[in-house]
Amino acid sequence: MSTLQEISRHREAAGVRYRAAIAELRTAYIDLATLDAAMNNANIGGHRNQSFNGLIDAIPGEILHPVFAPENGTGISAQVRSGLETIIANFGTPEQE
Repeated sequence: MSTLQEISRHREAAGVRYRAAIAELRTAYIDLATLDAAMNNANIGGHRNQSFNGLIDAIPGEILHPVFAPENGTGISAQVRSGLETIIANFGTPEQE
């Protein structure tokens, strides 16, 4: 990387990867927090699984990037609650394939 054009090209590639990583982090967080809550629910498992130290409602601003990941994806905790409600409503019924 010895020219500005090369640096720019590498920056763009890193930014694309970063955007995808933030999206995957958000999705995985929602999935894991939802499943943890289901396992901890007295009507389902009642186990006290280790989980996050509270729910977040958005990706922390410290890891956002103004170009490649500017949105914090608010509404995360609502998605966790909605997913948990769906799991509870369907608990005890076979999965549809």
